[in-house]
Amino acid sequence: MQYTLRSLLCCLALLLFVGGCSKEPIRHLNSDACLISQGTTKKDVLAYMGTPHVTTATEAGEVWIFVEEHKSLLKKTPVLNWAFGSATYDLVYITFSGDMVTDCQYRAATEKQYEEALPAPEPAVH
Repeated sequence: MQYTLRSLLCCLALLLFVGGCSKEPIRHLNSDACLISQGTTKKDVLAYMGTPHVTTATEAGEVWIFVEEHKSLLKKTPVLNWAFGSATYDLVYITFSGDMVTDCQYRAATEKQYEEALPAPEPAVH
């Protein structure tokens, strides 16, 4: 009995340790966006925010869009995620004129708002 209890406690401790390890760095898009202000260069934006998920051209200039998805516990379930749970999104829109930031906006969105808000990516020109 004591051996079984000790084994269960060791397994639980191992699971907690392994579950706490993450391969991806933790990112908080909303606080990263606070680092961006008018006059920040593209190079600095790449250093602070990483590669944008979408880039597009508008009348105001080039826009980089950064996305962070937050899934509910049910949405993370492998088999049932299509039917249950929800996801929310953090979006940061950074507008450039030349090499300098002219505008930075943060938005929170539901799944439906996210699908409507994101433009189709422009093909890359080489």
